[in-house]
Amino acid sequence: MKKSLLLLLFLTLSIGVAWAQKKQITVKGIVLSVEDKEPIVPASVQSVDYPNIGTLTDPKGRFTLHLPEGARTLRVSSVGYASKVVAITGKELRILLDNDEQSIDKVVIVAYGTQKKQSLVGAQASISGKQLAARPISNASNALAGAAAGVQVTTSSGQPGSEADIRIRGFGSVNASSAPLYVVDGAVYTGRISDIAQQDIADISVLKDAAATALYGSSAGNGVILITTKRNAGQAGQPHFTFSTSQGFSVRGLPEYDKIGTMDHYKVRWQQWYNTLRYDERNKNKTDEELGTIAALQTYQALKYNPYSGIDSYYRKDANGVYQLSKGGPAKGAYPGILLPTGELNPEINGLLYGDDLDWYNAFYRTGHRGEYTLSGGLRTDKLQSYLSLNYLNERGFMIESGYKRYNLRANLSYDIRPWLTLGTNIGLTHTRSEGPRSLGGTSANGAHFSQTVAPIYPIHVHDPLTGAYVLDDRGNRIYDHSVTRPYRKNYNTIELAYLDHNESLRDALMGRAHLDIKPIDGLKLSLQVAYDQTNSRSKVRFNNKTGDNPQGLLEMSVGRGTTLTFT
Repeated sequence: MKKSLLLLLFLTLSIGVAWAQKKQITVKGIVLSVEDKEPIVPASVQSVDYPNIGTLTDPKGRFTLHLPEGARTLRVSSVGYASKVVAITGKELRILLDNDEQSIDKVVIVAYGTQKKQSLVGAQASISGKQLAARPISNASNALAGAAAGVQVTTSSGQPGSEADIRIRGFGSVNASSAPLYVVDGAVYTGRISDIAQQDIADISVLKDAAATALYGSSAGNGVILITTKRNAGQAGQPHFTFSTSQGFSVRGLPEYDKIGTMDHYKVRWQQWYNTLRYDERNKNKTDEELGTIAALQTYQALKYNPYSGIDSYYRKDANGVYQLSKGGPAKGAYPGILLPTGELNPEINGLLYGDDLDWYNAFYRTGHRGEYTLSGGLRTDKLQSYLSLNYLNERGFMIESGYKRYNLRANLSYDIRPWLTLGTNIGLTHTRSEGPRSLGGTSANGAHFSQTVAPIYPIHVHDPLTGAYVLDDRGNRIYDHSVTRPYRKNYNTIELAYLDHNESLRDALMGRAHLDIKPIDGLKLSLQVAYDQTNSRSKVRFNNKTGDNPQGLLEMSVGRGTTLTFT
């Protein structure tokens, strides 16, 4: 019995010594984001073969593991990134993790900081910076359209760079504003969202209900939109900058609907006059030819323009004072025979006098172009986080003489003075210029309306009535047609006014944030923030001296300045 016990003890000690003497390997590596090659902190690195062995990456994204020699694979994971299993192919590994959009959506910005979505009671929606960057828009407010559930985004103006109207809780008042409260980098913001380049935005959170907006009181009655700008774009220990550009074009989204063309317009208008005459009891004894002749004359007298070439027949009065169509050139009291008494075009017509000058729609609109250029980056160390960016946006509008230019400079810095003390600043400078045709207010005077409703027989410029040649001024320029003889919008030419009258707005904006964070004990953070926002704007509206009721011309100017200082 004693021999058996001694043998069992000897075998147990032998196995333990053999296990203790088994070789180990040391695996080192770094975990980076596949998108920007930034270190991921913290990331969990765990052995698949020995699940009880693992570690976390340090502030530089590096890790060291001591594993038994038989270890073959590692599992790497981090919040906001897709988990990945990698093979141990050497003693130094470089592991790249992909972003996980579903995981990112689990952490959102709230009024008091950040919170996991699964533990958040209030109604909210969030949009990441990656989602914003994928949408080529000039105003970050438009990015909320279709991206945040329950948020209504409408644009009342097609002017490039114009602000969108956002409604989170519908319309709460007839007289008061229904716009939400904007908070940028922790401070209330009263400026324009278009002053912030979307490439500088890290994420946007929309807080919808009372529980989510309790911090801001009655001012948040229409909901809150929290915008956080980027704070870290550098690689550890070395500066890193990236240049990006996006190009786009704007055209009509739907094809133009079918409209009556130049060769049919006179015939349709003749039918209108003929029907009016035919069903008038006073004309019941007149023949179709007589009524057709009267309708042809009334059509020309109503429209007053002849865009057709080749006509050699005119309506003249005969000895009985009745108009008859006969050959011969123009004469006093004669009307061009554009239409036959049957309502058909005169077969003498062989074309148009100025067919290339009748398309008001294509003269008023053009293919818009949008170009955006961004240089961004920064430097990151154990104590410093920085983000610097230069952004230039140039948008050429779909409508002639409309456009929007924006210049952005942003510098976000954060420095750990002590492990428990952090000082940071966020500064943004913006200069914008918006221009477009002067709004005339009335529907009939609106260029978009005019270009769609003007008859296709009226030219944009003045032409010789016999040859169709352009009439030029003393400088050799074409003269725009705003003749008093044109029955539709006399003395008005929407193309000419788009070039002569002008509406220009200039705007300079400064957005500054400074914060001091103190962590006296673990789990407690005290923050002091000062926010300073200033805007200077100037708008000019020019009325020309050629048309309208200002023979000397008129220039209207308005200047505005606003300053907001906030302590929290």
